[in-house]
Amino acid sequence: MADLPMTASPSTLPAIIETKVATPEELHEKDVLKRERENLTWAHEQRSEDDENRDWKGIGLSGGGIRSATFSLGALQALVAHRLLTKIDYMSSVSGGGYIGSSLQWWWSKARQDEAAEAQPAGKPTAAPETYGADAATFPYGCGHLSDPKIQDTEIQKRNLAFLRNHGNYLTPGDGITALSGLYVVLRTLLISLIVWLPLLLGLFLLIHGGNELVLWAVQKLSPGLLPSWSSELNPGYRQYFRGMCDDKLMLCKFALPPLYATALALYVLIVACFVLASLVFALLTRVPSETRSTSRPSLKSVALALIGLALMFAPPVMYRHLISITTAPFVVLSVLLGLFLVIRFCFDQFARVRRMSGSYWWRRTLEQWFGLTFKVGVVVLVIGSLPVLPYWAVRKAGESATPASTAAKLAQAVNCSANTGNNCAQPTEASGEKAASLAVSAAGGPTVAFAALFSILSGAASALYGYFSLARKVDEGIAGRVFPPIGAGIFLYGTLTVTYMGAVFVFDVLGSREPIVEMSKTAIGYGAVLSIPIALLLCFLANVNQVGLHRFYRDRLMEAFMPSPVAVAEGWSTYSPVADSLNVFDLGSSFSKATHTAGPVPYPIINTFGRIVRDKDPKIVNRGGENFIMSPFYVGSRSTGWEDAESYSKRYGPLTLATAMAASGAAVNSNAGYIGTGLTRDRLVSAVMTILNMRLGIWVGNPGRKGKRRRTPVYWSPTLTAGLFGFGHARTSAFIEISDGGNFENLGLYELVRRKLGVIILIDGEADATIALPALVSAAVRIREDFKATLTFPDGLGVDRLVPVDKAVGYPAGAHFAQAPYVVGRVEYEDGSPPSIVIYLKATLIRDLDFTTSGYRAGNPDFPHQTTLDQFFDPTQFEAYRDLGFRSAALMIKELTLAGANGFPTQDKIWRNYLKLSAAKAAGASSR
Repeated sequence: MADLPMTASPSTLPAIIETKVATPEELHEKDVLKRERENLTWAHEQRSEDDENRDWKGIGLSGGGIRSATFSLGALQALVAHRLLTKIDYMSSVSGGGYIGSSLQWWWSKARQDEAAEAQPAGKPTAAPETYGADAATFPYGCGHLSDPKIQDTEIQKRNLAFLRNHGNYLTPGDGITALSGLYVVLRTLLISLIVWLPLLLGLFLLIHGGNELVLWAVQKLSPGLLPSWSSELNPGYRQYFRGMCDDKLMLCKFALPPLYATALALYVLIVACFVLASLVFALLTRVPSETRSTSRPSLKSVALALIGLALMFAPPVMYRHLISITTAPFVVLSVLLGLFLVIRFCFDQFARVRRMSGSYWWRRTLEQWFGLTFKVGVVVLVIGSLPVLPYWAVRKAGESATPASTAAKLAQAVNCSANTGNNCAQPTEASGEKAASLAVSAAGGPTVAFAALFSILSGAASALYGYFSLARKVDEGIAGRVFPPIGAGIFLYGTLTVTYMGAVFVFDVLGSREPIVEMSKTAIGYGAVLSIPIALLLCFLANVNQVGLHRFYRDRLMEAFMPSPVAVAEGWSTYSPVADSLNVFDLGSSFSKATHTAGPVPYPIINTFGRIVRDKDPKIVNRGGENFIMSPFYVGSRSTGWEDAESYSKRYGPLTLATAMAASGAAVNSNAGYIGTGLTRDRLVSAVMTILNMRLGIWVGNPGRKGKRRRTPVYWSPTLTAGLFGFGHARTSAFIEISDGGNFENLGLYELVRRKLGVIILIDGEADATIALPALVSAAVRIREDFKATLTFPDGLGVDRLVPVDKAVGYPAGAHFAQAPYVVGRVEYEDGSPPSIVIYLKATLIRDLDFTTSGYRAGNPDFPHQTTLDQFFDPTQFEAYRDLGFRSAALMIKELTLAGANGFPTQDKIWRNYLKLSAAKAAGASSR
């Protein structure tokens, strides 16, 4: 077989590429895309039969919350008004774009039609026609606009639009759902999470405390002289083993360093010692590669030195074992260390020879590997071992002011009084004073424990919320913003462990006490501890974390605003939407079946989310933290997990509802994820806190790649603890995949459209981008280049600089800067020789041709149209301003590119030529001036 040429001409390149053997993932992907296109071919042929452009077409709706949803709605209405939406085959949505995309799928669904056809309450008007579609007459929200008085919407279309306009503040829609409702959900989520984790940690520390007592009992039995008696009068309950930390205050003895924790600290010291020793040996043994011998057998000299080393290690200790003194000990230690060095050097050389590499290189890499893992273990061991230290000093500090003689006497008198029923109370004795001192220290330490618990919880909640705020604003918070939230998260984690440790000590001490003042509360404390742990276990293994967290509130509010019931639209108030609550994404397939569709062809939905995968064989996926995970009527999944038929997936895991998919696609607040793969919420400590407290909007879904029987429900134990916190999941083979905001991977919806190599792609970008840095477009271009070998380019002179507002107007609104155009046109070229794609990118940027009311809104809100994503509470004026901007921007794009021609959708060449004419016109205008 002849060798392939070192260089290849363009004519031979496709043939060379085709010889590459496809991987199983690539073959599966091709098969899925082929079957998907076969299912949609009839609709594509129907919608493009009168067009000169028969290419497959798609539209991408970007993330950006309610702002992007409203801007996209205006742009879609412009496409409808020019009869272009009926030409679109795919609708790929992300986050906020998914709000309006899912809303349209709801209106187009057969389930909604069936609900509208049912009998309405007496006197209530019908809120919907029999069917909706993608043309001007049947589009759910109409397409009427002040810029085109000829278009007149029906009363039903106006009512639908008015409902959505009045519910731009979807999180607080009224009818009893207010900001206090949201606060209740946050507090409820925190409460349930703490009810789960605190008793379980308490139970764990009770077991450890019992283990400590067992160790002490065993030592007492096996070596009675090692520890004093259990009833030592000097320090009751105190063991000689801890005399170095315990003084004459009883309560301090309870918090003295127990054996198992002392063992953990000793292990940490051992790890540090190994690190120091390994570093010293590394410094002594490291040599340059040229000095490394290539012989396969050890030299006689190295063997002899190793034997001498063994002799030095064992001979002196054996010979001088009975003569060890302050004089001989240093010589014995030096002999052992020298012998150890010689043995390690011999082993070092042999390992390097076996691996046929530089000994220095092997030694460096081996140490770096092992100590990278060892440091993690060391931190965990140090945290566990140091837990008794802070409570000890806190109680000691409290005891300094809480155990003077007067306080002890008063408490002793109270103890004696509680034991006597007469009027005369016994005078305090010295013994009772000592006992009371212990109670005083305990009482004084109570506020300290309570404050520590409250401070820990607030630190964790603040870290989680700050992570969301920084993510929503997409700004660099500086060093302080990047440092303090992880510190707060660390305080929460360590404080939670410390508080539960102190609780275990308290419970153990109370249950073992015989003091009269404690007897009355022993039963209550015992029952409380015994009952709380089983309740926590039940919640840990049975409660569905997708249902009890913030996700459900977010999902329900989105559903009620964007997928309303006919009754809600008729009354104008957000209320229950039971059919939407159970509408499965798979059920949308009836709209794309030739046998069951009831209206004209509508775009096929692809709802994009971010599937969290961090343990994978592909370093690219690990670096990104996951990959794009889609939910659609035909398939669910991603490339690494594989795609499963939506019907089969629903049978195995239960229905995946459209409302849930919409909310998951917009789940911006989630652990281990961030905007286009960056952000504070990817910090390990902040993510751990968000996971523990369930302060997240993402959800766990069944893995489509795990074949077989239906999987279990996602609960606190698994995958929340095992995968979300300990990291034993988040792999392509895990039982559950954590999905969140699609913008955490790619925020335009371009990725899946390029995967399908569509001929024409329209992108509607409504994200907040005041500096027009275009992070979403840049990130998407990088993703498609790396994954599909597809390159996005723009023509010279007609690039993205057209989008930057630089033209300052003299007039109203004062000081406003306007962009040259709200859109650009580019091309996607494929390395495998596939036909290129035309990309029309529409950006939310300030343009001149706006309605007076929109200009007025801009005059009062200088950050329009890039107001923060934190603002999810649009009023009608704000809603209309963004809708007007979207409509007029898209209308200008359609006009200049002549997209609505007499021959239907124009060909790629015509679109490209029309766009290039703008450059010539611009040059002619400049020369005339």
